[in-house]
This record gives sequence, C-alpha cells and structure tokens, in this order.
Amino acid sequence: MSSSEQRLCRLAQDAADARDPLRALETLVELRGELEAVTRVQVERGLRAGRSFGDVARALGISRQAAHRRYRDLAPARRRVAATQQARRLLRVAGEEALTAKAAALGSEHVLVAVLRCGGDAAQTLVREGVTLEMARARARAIAAERRGVAGPGGPPGGLRGVLREATRVAAARGERWLDVDAVLLAALADPDGGARRLLTALGMDSAEIRSRLERQPDTPHPPTRNATRHGTAA
Repeated sequence: MSSSEQRLCRLAQDAADARDPLRALETLVELRGELEAVTRVQVERGLRAGRSFGDVARALGISRQAAHRRYRDLAPARRRVAATQQARRLLRVAGEEALTAKAAALGSEHVLVAVLRCGGDAAQTLVREGVTLEMARARARAIAAERRGVAGPGGPPGGLRGVLREATRVAAARGERWLDVDAVLLAALADPDGGARRLLTALGMDSAEIRSRLERQPDTPHPPTRNATRHGTAA
C-alpha cells in the first residue's frame, strides 16, 4: 500500500473514531482533499494509457463535460499516429467495397471485408475463425440493403470516422506511432452496434474471441512511409 493510500485509510479511521463532530468534519475535509489528489493521479494514469474523458466520466459518475473541465490539465500532449502503407491500402479497399455494395456510407463491415481482401495476419485470424471473403462480402451487402430501407440522418454505426478515432486510441494505448491493420480491425470490431460486429454475429462468429486473438498477436514495428496519413489522438 502506498503512502497516499495509507494516509487515506488513517484519515477515514480518524473521522469515524472522532467523538467531537467538529473534529470529525475537519478530518473529512482533509480526507476529501487527499481523495481528490489520489483521483487526479488515477485520472492522469488513465488518460496516458489512452482512455478518453468519456471513460473517466463514466467511472466517476459525472458528465464528460464535467470530467474534461475538472481534469483537462492532466491530458497528455496530443500524439501523432501515422497510418502504415498497409493500413492506407486497407481503407482504400474498404471504400471500394462500400461503393460496390451501394452503401450509403463506409461502415466498419467494409473494413472487415477489406481486411480479408488484403490478406495478412489479421485476415488469417478471421479465416481461422471461419470467416471467408465471400461470406463477409455477402453479409456486408445485405447490411447495406437493410440500411437503404431505413431512412435516417448521418452514417452507419461504426462508420469510418469512428473506426479511425478508435484505431488511433488503440495504437496510442499500445504506445505505437503507427496505425496498422490490426489496430484498424480491432477498432472496427469495438462498436457493439457497428456493422462489423453485426456481420460476425450474423455468421455465427464470436467477435469477442476474434478481438482477443487479434490482441494476442505479437506486435511488429512499422517503418515510416513518405506519404503516411496522420491522425491526432482524441482527447
């Protein structure tokens, strides 16, 4: 137990044992200050690990705006994450799949199909789980057809912007400078309501298990590319 934790325990005990209510209140004020100091340490650790202000807000039971206002000074400097050549090709192929499927917008299901088209370790993980290109493509087109029948503003859940934002968070949390195919696929599978998860569920696949297998894959360094696309991590 750290010295801060020991002090918290001692102050809590002192407040509980105090016979004089005013002394108890004074001790509680001191305890509140110590709690805030420890809270700030944990918030800073979470933000540096790649957690968002939304994550912090949910843990504290407050609004995101309140969490940002209270702890914005603890946010690490924005890191720049560059997409690898393979990741940029993956996004181009995902765009092709969305156009071919006549989708209203590029969704995370098209990212999953693009991974299978491009090959590599991430694609092999999907294939080993029983996901083939033909199956995934057919399901992605069915999802596009379903969405065409439902009018609504904005893009699909798990759209490209959300995928890139989550992929950048994943890469930053790993301490990586490069946004690779694995990070993009993990991000595509992160949204429980996104097209990629819906696609796998429709095929009878366990998306949580696939994510777990991807996360266990050994990391490989990626050399810089001249035309790397850069994305700033979300605060």
